[in-house]
Amino acid sequence: MLHCSNILADNLGKNMEVTKKDRGDWLEKILDTRGVPRYGRAAYICKKIGCSNAVTAGWLRGSLPQDLKLAMTFCSEFQIPLKAWVFLDGSADLAT
Repeated sequence: MLHCSNILADNLGKNMEVTKKDRGDWLEKILDTRGVPRYGRAAYICKKIGCSNAVTAGWLRGSLPQDLKLAMTFCSEFQIPLKAWVFLDGSADLAT
């Protein structure tokens, strides 16, 4: 069991804004636990959920999705709670 708070960036404290870097690092670690290969990761995700490489590359850099339906498809495919992805919610448990 991977707990979100175990992988939050060190600079996150109370009342601090989540940065794109924080979110990108978080997502990278989550996808590592899901067995998504690092090499060709964006292309792998694109093929799985049917989106553009540019969209996936933005997510991997820490951008939040503009298309909620696509975000929910991504979350479902890779077992990522949407709230945890958006807020890096330390109270959410992520099964590995």
